Amino acid sequence: MQAPAGQFTAVKLRLRLRRQDGASFKDTAQLFWSTSRTPEGEAASVRFNVIGDGQWHAYTVPVSANSRWRGFITRLRLDPCNQPGVLI
Repeated sequence: MQAPAGQFTAVKLRLRLRRQDGASFKDTAQLFWSTSRTPEGEAASVRFNVIGDGQWHAYTVPVSANSRWRGFITRLRLDPCNQPGVLI
């Protein structure tokens, strides 16, 4: 991909997270990106809270708040939660 970072202030996602045992949970997701000059990594990422209750939820991730959101974004990676056994 070749997305000009300056044209996007946020990434919008819809996620549905459900544990295999059906229990609801709250967790943190993380969106990573890379550019032609910056590798994917902790510094080029944003964490955000997610809800795991088996329902669809919309999330707006404010990527432009991170100073590494610049240039052309060449890749996105989503870590949707930190818990094992979650259906996404």
